[in-house]
Amino acid sequence: MNGIRMRRVLQIAVAFSIILIVPSTQTYSYPILDHFDSFNKSIWYKATYCNSATCVSAKNAYVASGDLVMRVPTKQYGGAEVETKQSFGSGEFKLSMKASASPHVMNAIFLYDPKTQNEIDLEVINEGVWEAWFTTYVNGIQESHSKMPLNYDASSAYHNYTIKWSATDGLVQFFVDEVLSEQVSYQANNANLYLVLMAYAPSWTETMPSTTTYCNVAFVVISA
Repeated sequence: MNGIRMRRVLQIAVAFSIILIVPSTQTYSYPILDHFDSFNKSIWYKATYCNSATCVSAKNAYVASGDLVMRVPTKQYGGAEVETKQSFGSGEFKLSMKASASPHVMNAIFLYDPKTQNEIDLEVINEGVWEAWFTTYVNGIQESHSKMPLNYDASSAYHNYTIKWSATDGLVQFFVDEVLSEQVSYQANNANLYLVLMAYAPSWTETMPSTTTYCNVAFVVISA
């Protein structure tokens, strides 16, 4: 079970749908481009909750020096999660991210619907070597999962990570630095998914961070 799935299963057991607490009434024009000059509350929502996998806190997500910063605190299973208030029926979702330097921390961009548990994950993690994990779920059941080693230290510089999802074609493509890295069929009917950015230390790794580290996001682009 990957990191996001473990967290989501436990979150649903504790409290149904944090995402849907704050639905957006605003209609956006595309592309949505956020350089994080400030925290745009019309687009984003900071999550706060605890479960047996981790605790995420709104105080661990903030904007500084033109970045969205997600703090992963030392000596605890915790981190930050930022979610869109709007859901999307398909599209291209890109971020420029410098991952947390702590081993075993999940740095993620993913799409998720708490009602159906449909989910598309792109996660970056250091488990001795840096890897990108690509995973999809339909109705809470894992449809695909693969890993790709990265030939760089994901915590030393910004890299682009993209999920491209076509509901019409039933296809999901994952890109790392604009290079197609994985492609899978995805047959989730009538899916509307929220975009979630997350960095956290999960308890299932049995390794708490020894120092406080930060996952930095320079920009997010959402294209229809």
